[in-house]
Amino acid sequence: MFDRIAYDPTLMNGHPIIRGMRFPVKTVVRMVAGGMTVEDIQQERASVLGP
Repeated sequence: MFDRIAYDPTLMNGHPIIRGMRFPVKTVVRMVAGGMTVEDIQQERASVLGP
């Protein structure tokens, strides 16, 4: 799982992102904390998380 997380100080102000995408990890964490299931996140962000 952690191989999918990247850190680059030149992208997204240095916040951790999903590798290969400009999708902040904190966004995924907030979605889960807000009660979203994996399936909910996949449906909302299908183009980001893929199949």
